Amino acid sequence: MRLVYPVGERCVLYLTQNKRENDTIFLNRCSRVTIENVTIRRGPCMGIIAQQCSDITVKNMKIAPLPGRGDLITTTTDSMMFVDCSGRICINGCYISCSLDDGINIHGTYVPIDRSNDSVVFAHMGHAQQKGYNPFCPGDEVQFIDDMALTTLGVRRVIKSVMAKDKVSLNVFFDRAVPTGVRKGCLMQNLTRQPEVEIVDSEYFNSTCLMISTAKPVLFARNRVHTLCEAIRFVDDTCKWYEAGKTQGVVIKDNVFERCAEWSDGYLIRFIVHSKGEPQVISHENIRISNNVFFGRNSKLLQAEGTDHLTFSDNVYSYTETSTQEEMFLLNRCGNSVSLEPPR
Repeated sequence: MRLVYPVGERCVLYLTQNKRENDTIFLNRCSRVTIENVTIRRGPCMGIIAQQCSDITVKNMKIAPLPGRGDLITTTTDSMMFVDCSGRICINGCYISCSLDDGINIHGTYVPIDRSNDSVVFAHMGHAQQKGYNPFCPGDEVQFIDDMALTTLGVRRVIKSVMAKDKVSLNVFFDRAVPTGVRKGCLMQNLTRQPEVEIVDSEYFNSTCLMISTAKPVLFARNRVHTLCEAIRFVDDTCKWYEAGKTQGVVIKDNVFERCAEWSDGYLIRFIVHSKGEPQVISHENIRISNNVFFGRNSKLLQAEGTDHLTFSDNVYSYTETSTQEEMFLLNRCGNSVSLEPPR
């Protein structure tokens, strides 16, 4: 679709090769890191990217334009990204605004398998932007997953992982032979690199969305959120961005969701699965969404697929447009333990 801009309208020309190599704060295999009282006014890529790190605290950080200058953007990609981290990620008292991509993105990595030979797996990074990144360290536990059914084939421990000169191919050596059923197209996921997440008392405005994917406990509480797309997305993506993974314990409570997803007319909170086949397993479990306030004109509250043990209760909403319960909730391939209480 061709955009026509009227005379006098302010816009941003984003000229880049999209290599995402100019991050403001870059952390690689670091531990016990605290970022406190830091302000980023403008960044040509991500504000923070942390990969294979453990125990990170971000406190009282501000990613926002300088008041009065009229800037339209802060970071040109994600404000904060955490990849294959472990321990605990705590984001407390932050103000994040005007990023051109996700306000927060926390995820693991799926690695497609090319072939295997006894205890050695020959694989490659699934997405072009993962070039040069090796997601496995000696001692990490790796889960093998059927790419069509998403069932688990087994778990092995890494002896070493070697990246080829092309910075895409990997040779991964394990402590014993790979599980039966592993074939070309199957996936590897690092089970060791999954963090507990606590995001509290923060504000997020004018970014696309917040993305959180980890099998460890997640607490999202007392935040104020206004996003252009969905407010929060929990995604197990095995075929596009290759971002893992399955959520196993999520609490979303006492938040205010203010006019979220009005730009995209999508669901505000989403638990979704991207796969090449028909998954035969539940990906998201043990989710409680309670005591939140939703207001604006978009009343599509919750989309869930491949989800079980989900409770949506004691929430309040105020919309300029009325909606039925069928419009508020969209379920697909969910289990029997799903309880949805329409908001007051």
